[in-house]
Amino acid sequence: MFPELVVLKLLTVTIICSDIRASSATIKSRPHKRMHYQSREVHRKSSILRHNRIENDYLETNFIGPPSRPTSSSHSSPFSWDDLQFRPYFDNKNEDNVTAQLGKTAQLHCRIRQLANRTVSWVRQRDLHILTAGQYTYTSDQRFSCIHLENSDDWTLEIKYVQKDDAGVYECQVNTEPKMSLSIRLSIVANKALIPEGPELFVESGAVIKLTCIIYETSSSSLYIFWYREGTVINYDSKRDGIKVTTERGPSTVSHLEILDAKVSDSGEYSCKPSFAEFANITVHVSDEFKQKSELKEIQYHQLEPEPVEPSGSRYSRTRIYSDNFYTLLIGLLICIDIFYHNY
Repeated sequence: MFPELVVLKLLTVTIICSDIRASSATIKSRPHKRMHYQSREVHRKSSILRHNRIENDYLETNFIGPPSRPTSSSHSSPFSWDDLQFRPYFDNKNEDNVTAQLGKTAQLHCRIRQLANRTVSWVRQRDLHILTAGQYTYTSDQRFSCIHLENSDDWTLEIKYVQKDDAGVYECQVNTEPKMSLSIRLSIVANKALIPEGPELFVESGAVIKLTCIIYETSSSSLYIFWYREGTVINYDSKRDGIKVTTERGPSTVSHLEILDAKVSDSGEYSCKPSFAEFANITVHVSDEFKQKSELKEIQYHQLEPEPVEPSGSRYSRTRIYSDNFYTLLIGLLICIDIFYHNY
């Protein structure tokens, strides 16, 4: 407490005590003068009020209070714990845009210098939902968490198994006055499946339907591929026998679907849907017409085929040559007889 306040307190106590002693002496010496006693009591109370008012005026003009939370105009106060030289600030190396692959883990880094005992919160801007405060998670979606190492300036929002709906803007906030925030935009990219036999495949009934699904640059072992027909997943344990699926993993994931003894009922739209990539479609046509058309073409081919020609040295060809010569000589002989008869 300041010396001036101590002096004021002592002065006030001294005056009050002297007034009390004077009042007591007056009462003892003059017990019958009640009116005088009442006037002295009023004087004592007014004296107390007067000294209290003097003390309050002094405090309002000279008292310096304890440091309070900073405001936009409080940087000049030497006691401000948010002075410019101690106020937190965001690191210039923070990234404003982050891109993550669908199904993988996304990390949004927020580096804050001179944080002291303040709290960092992550807020999703789309619905203003508080995801984390400090290292505590305030959402029921357990894919979200805040990672912070002791004595580190990095407060990282981690999102596991990111989905397309996770794309958007996230804010890293610090509970200063005014509030500090850093906006980071998260973008989601997805690989696309490819069916090289598409977009249409024509198959004869009784043949084998062979489909291939390729997803490039997928080193994740958690990638699963499902085959669908007309929007319904193909059940490999169904009554339809002859269905086989094999998957090859590596830098690219390849899935093979084989359906033996194709039937007309196997026609339809087939889809390859990976767990962490965009799906691909193909339309399969199975019909008996292809077989009938091939048989018809074969018949037409045989009908247009020319008659076989016998070799020139065969017995059939020699007999035919002899008969042709005989008829030629006979006709020539008849012509000669006719001419000779008319001349003679």
